[in-house]
Parts: sequence; structure tokens; C-alpha cells
Amino acid sequence: MVAARPSRSVRRLRHCPPPRPTLIAASLWSLFGLGAPAQAELPVPCAPACTVGAQQFTWRAAGSTSEYLVNGPSAVVKQALQNETFNWASFNVGAGNTIEFQQPSSSAVALNRIFQADPSRIQGALRANGQVYLINQNGLVFGPGAKVDVNTLLASSIDLNPAITNLFEQIGLTNAVQQTRLPPLRNTTGATPGTVEVQGGARITAQENGRVILVGGEVKNADLRNYVIEIGRKLAAQTEARGNSRID
Repeated sequence: MVAARPSRSVRRLRHCPPPRPTLIAASLWSLFGLGAPAQAELPVPCAPACTVGAQQFTWRAAGSTSEYLVNGPSAVVKQALQNETFNWASFNVGAGNTIEFQQPSSSAVALNRIFQADPSRIQGALRANGQVYLINQNGLVFGPGAKVDVNTLLASSIDLNPAITNLFEQIGLTNAVQQTRLPPLRNTTGATPGTVEVQGGARITAQENGRVILVGGEVKNADLRNYVIEIGRKLAAQTEARGNSRID
């Protein structure tokens, strides 16, 4: 993401009433090297923390030097670790706006856990040289203006299995699943997971040998001809595409 100057103005983030996730007001966006919040609709980090039930989630891990930098309609996540979890109060990208993940390698994974009370809406551009996982239990919508270009995309309304969360950052998701023999995703809320939807006009592209995986209580795609993904409609159904080849 594009570097921004330190915050020129401070905006306090609203508290959300329990039991929905609540965002603790941030007095300084520079707390974790975060750029100033922009007027454009871009993801909002958990800064200093998001409170969910009895748990608190900071934007990044304690030992990480990753940065989130905002400059007008553009934002950049400079990811420091090979496998890293980022926590967001909301993750929306407005039309004409861009978020980019600059990652250590094409195999690096940015796991983005999103705590907003409604579906995330991607109307602009999302780019990454590595793998981006978006998890919002209330769903995700890729609108007509969405342009996603990543090595691999996972868009899921089912959370990462808590039993492998810590292992993910140490050895990666694939190795964690192989080591524990546990499913990578698990619905821990008891509620029906939200819908993951790709609307007409959206473009989602995985790089060579990459994948696009959609997981949700329902998965919708307006027009298969426009995408390199194949859609499944069952709970926790995974849909993948490698390169430009569909998997039927």
C-alpha cells in the first residue's frame, strides 16, 4: 500500500453495542504505524483493539512490524511476516479505491479477520503478490466494480478453526491442517454463516498456480463467464480455480 504521512487529524471510532463486535476508540492511528484514516471507503483496522465477547484483538501480532498506510483513495498493508493475521473493525473497499498487500513472497498469507456487523463490500481494487484470506462471518460481496488480482483468494463467512489459529502463523495453514488433521474452517457461532456473493461485472483473478476459494452458507455468482471460479452452494463448500481452468 502507498505510504502516508502521519495522521493530520484524529477520528474516534464508534463503539458497537454488544453482543456485536465493539471497536475501542483509537486516540492515535500511529499506534501501530497506521496511516491516517482516509475519507475514501477503505478497511478500518482494530486500533488499538476490537472487543468480541471477552476477547480483544489488535490489528497485528505483538511482535510484528507490519504497517497499514493510507493515502487518499489508496491503502497499503506492508506485511512483515510470512504468515500473518490482521484484524479489522471493517473491511470495505469503495468504488475507485484500492487496497494492496505487499507480502514477503507469493506464498505468503495474509489472514484478514473482519468483525463488522454486516457483509464486507468490495467495490474497488484489491491487489496482492501473495495469498489473501478474507473472513467475515456476516458475508462478503464483490460488487460490479470489484477488481481482485492476487496469487490466491479465500473469501469465507466461516472462521478459521480456533484449534489451528496459532499454528497458522508458525507453519502456515496447509501444514497446520496436515499436522492436526483438523478442518481449516469451523463455524463456532452456531448461526448460519453469511452469503459470499460475486456480482455481475466483478473480476477475480488468481495468478498462475493460484486459487480462488469461496466458502459460505450460500455462495452466489451472477455470471460464470466473467470469472475464473466455479461456484458451490452447500455450507462450507469450497470452490477453486487454478490458473484459467475451472474445476467442475
